[in-house]
Amino acid sequence: MENNKNKIFVEKTKIKYEWLKDNATHKLCEVFVSFIEKEKNRIEESGLNIEDEPFELLKDFDGIFHNIEFKSDVLLKYLCIYDQSIDEKIYDHVDNLIEKILKEFDYEFLNIGSPLAQDKIFKTAFKVHNIGKLYIPKILFDKNVILDNSEKVIIQRQMLYTKELLEAMKFGKQIIDLCVGQGKIDETYLLNIKKCSVQNKAFKIMIILDKYCALISEKPYRKSYSKAEAIECLRKEIFIDEDIEKILDTIEHNI
Repeated sequence: MENNKNKIFVEKTKIKYEWLKDNATHKLCEVFVSFIEKEKNRIEESGLNIEDEPFELLKDFDGIFHNIEFKSDVLLKYLCIYDQSIDEKIYDHVDNLIEKILKEFDYEFLNIGSPLAQDKIFKTAFKVHNIGKLYIPKILFDKNVILDNSEKVIIQRQMLYTKELLEAMKFGKQIIDLCVGQGKIDETYLLNIKKCSVQNKAFKIMIILDKYCALISEKPYRKSYSKAEAIECLRKEIFIDEDIEKILDTIEHNI
């Protein structure tokens, strides 16, 4: 009888905790939305270019988020609201793929840390690697036709904005390096890597997962690819080397 009471108490506690966590996250999302709009308005009113702006207010805001994982969860939730082509459920699938891929590479990224640290940092980095989209006009994500060249130029600024935002919110060099390729702002990596051999293995993982997720996500101008179709498309469209072949094989065996 006592054991049953304990089980009921534990379950109720779990439910209460989840409710509190969900509501706290929702509240922080509201705070973040308000804050990011304030920051964008401040930059627009000042006449400054966002590339030259150090995002001072975001540094103050960092105090609200003491936990990097929690901070990344909140940012991801808001990003999914901002760009509705992003399905938050896909990130659960990616978390599993990251575990499998890192294991396949025998956790060789020792500069990032222990296997457990590598797993945590890669997953956190992937959640926020597109956060620069918050500074791209939302209308571009809602278009039901392929972007023209002038619009693509605007989209190309995303990586720069991601770097600025993550630095301002103190995400740390390891996470930022995974998101932007050790600070080298080169959209060639993400927009056209058919002829581009990327040397950084860790960044290769991020690139392939990014392009894979983009393909299996529905866009206003096209339906989503199946996971198998996405793999087939990647094999045709990107520069294949030994590392990328290993990444693709691992994804293919875990879909």
